[in-house]
Formats: sequence, C-alpha cells, structure tokens
Amino acid sequence: MDAACTSFVQAVSTLRTEERRQARQRGLSDSQQANAAIKTVSWRTVDQHIPASTEVRKIIRVCKGILEYLTVAEVVESMEDLITYTKNLGPGMTKMAKMIDERQQELTHQEHRVMLVTSMNTVKELLPVLISGIKIFVTTKTSRSQGVEEALKNRNFTFEKMSSEIHEIIRVLQLTSWDEDAWANK
Repeated sequence: MDAACTSFVQAVSTLRTEERRQARQRGLSDSQQANAAIKTVSWRTVDQHIPASTEVRKIIRVCKGILEYLTVAEVVESMEDLITYTKNLGPGMTKMAKMIDERQQELTHQEHRVMLVTSMNTVKELLPVLISGIKIFVTTKTSRSQGVEEALKNRNFTFEKMSSEIHEIIRVLQLTSWDEDAWANK
C-alpha cells in the first residue's frame, strides 16, 4: 500500500512538472508568434508610411541574389558552363538594372542618385569583362596553355570589383539623406 501511494505521489508530481513544462513551452511558442506578428505589423506600418522601403528591400533581395550567383563564376570550367552561366546571369542583371534605374529616378537626394547610377554603370561595364575573363580562363585551361594563373587572377579581380560595386549599391539604397549628411560631416 505504501509503495502504491508513493508511486501515486510521484506520478502526480511528474504530471505537475510535465504540465508546467508544457505550459512554459506554450508560453514560449505564444511569445514567438507574438514577436513575429509584431515584426509583421511593424514592417507593414513602415511600408504604408514609407512605400519606398518595400521597393528598396526588393531591390536589395535582387542584388543579393546576383551576388550569390556571381560566385558560380568560380566553378565555370567549360564553354557549356559559361553559356549556362551567362544565360542565367543575364535576366537577373537586367532586372537589377531596371529596378535601380526606376529607384534612382525617385530619389530626391542628388548625391545618392549619382552614387547609385555610377555603381550600376560600373556593374554594367564589368559584366562583359567578367564573361570575357571567364572565357579566357576556360579557353586557357582547356587548351593547357600558359597563363592559366593570370587568367584566373583577371577573372577573380573582375568578380571582386563587381561584387564590391553591388555591395555599394546595397549600401546606397539603405542610406537616408540624414545618414549621408552625417557621414559627410565626419
């Protein structure tokens, strides 16, 4: 009888502990859901009052996608790979250029507009240079000619320059006139 009572008391204690644990988990889950809801409401409020912020986030997402795809250049080792790479990169670059052109027309801060246009023009100029650099690397490597290292360095340099300019585009998109004025006065 004592053993049964002891087991019953332990079972009730365990049940209470389990109920508390489940309640804590529910509370944590509810808090996470509330946090997500608050973030969503906050972004919607920002988007309603500052419609450009939605566009800026979209452009930044496209820019980051281009940055990710640019890294594929490092694994292009055949002409077939280069053709596929070029076909896949082209539409994204066109979309990014169009979005940035539309955005720069909406900017009221002249310096931001100039910085955005300058960086985008540099990216446009570097795209054929990158494709040529990859082609030279592939041709040199497949023909086992001298200069593979130099072709690799040229490809990587162009890749880094394009990446740097796209990062600059992202930075400029995130600036406000206050940011730029404060930075200029340092």
